[in-house]
Amino acid sequence: KMFEQNMNGSVECLKVVSNYLFCGFGAAAKGAPHGTAGQVHAWNLSNPGGQPMTLQISEQWFNYAHNLTVTALEIVENGANPRLISGSDDGTIRVWSLQNNKFVLEKSLPGHGGTVTGLCMIPGGTLLWSSSMDGSIRIWDLNRPEMEACQHVICHAGDPNNPQGGGGSG
Repeated sequence: KMFEQNMNGSVECLKVVSNYLFCGFGAAAKGAPHGTAGQVHAWNLSNPGGQPMTLQISEQWFNYAHNLTVTALEIVENGANPRLISGSDDGTIRVWSLQNNKFVLEKSLPGHGGTVTGLCMIPGGTLLWSSSMDGSIRIWDLNRPEMEACQHVICHAGDPNNPQGGGGSG
């Protein structure tokens, strides 16, 4: 199978799950604050000629997923309603849910002070682990509201924002 799609930017991350290819990158976008923004496209591998789904913060105003390049992706399979989780150079994490054959923004998780470098969930669980260039690992409970989602922060011992030197609450 061959897809011909100009990404107009470098591909930073990808996942293949349940016959879909998810791709995170940065490219030009209408309404983007810097002219370029973080994009996520999803292709149905059983229909290689079809157009990819494009994740958008808002269909009316913004045709991109993050303000800056998408750097990390994670998929949570839970039956008919899978979730896609994206992380970005802008330090945000976004949770998307599949509704009526398209991914809709469910919540944004701000908190990292640098590029999100990794995302991980244990299958069947509700805790999301994230890592960042800010030197921290955060643990999020996706069943909690956005502002209460960060449950723990693990920092390196020399972090001036964490006098205890090993962890804390988010």
